[in-house]
Amino acid sequence: MKGNIGYINFKGFATVESSKKILAATMDFVANTNSLIIDLRENGGGDNEMLLLFCSYFFDQKTELYTTYFRHTNQTVHNWTQSKVSGQKYLHKKIYILTSGKTFSAGEALAYFLQQYKLAEIIGEKTGGAANPVTDFIIQNQYLLLVPAGKITASISDKNWNHTGVIPDQEVKAENALQTAHARALKNILQTNTKTELTIPEIKNLINTLEQ
Repeated sequence: MKGNIGYINFKGFATVESSKKILAATMDFVANTNSLIIDLRENGGGDNEMLLLFCSYFFDQKTELYTTYFRHTNQTVHNWTQSKVSGQKYLHKKIYILTSGKTFSAGEALAYFLQQYKLAEIIGEKTGGAANPVTDFIIQNQYLLLVPAGKITASISDKNWNHTGVIPDQEVKAENALQTAHARALKNILQTNTKTELTIPEIKNLINTLEQ
């Protein structure tokens, strides 16, 4: 985007096996941008391992993000980021995450953890509020029953976003979130005197246009 700002429209978390090469290529592509916008407004969640892999690109060290307690097995699983990833990590730069009421499950988790660790600003609407994992049970070989059978506890906050949703740092309507984030990223460029392909007057004019 104008101002050398990266943009990733991420609609769902497929399996690591099918997605890790695409994710690495994507992160390599945006590695030299001034800041990054991650659009989760249509992200309904998905694979937990893919969530951890994506989070790993924003943490410089291996970090335990959360534990998951499964009541039906009385088991606690510890969930960590990876210290090494295939693509380039995106560190020490501004990150803006766009959310909506449709942002759900693992999509919420990415927003929640990057916000809690102060790695990203959330812009948009409060998310759906689905933190705890669902387990499927087969009943009498006839019925599929989906039951919330676990509880996620974030290591940093000792809480999660179940029912409450992820609360944006700047709450705006979902349809306006991208323009708002772009304007914030451009303002940061001005504040930090970052070099871009745009002149200062061009940046100011673009901010005015985006905020109208």
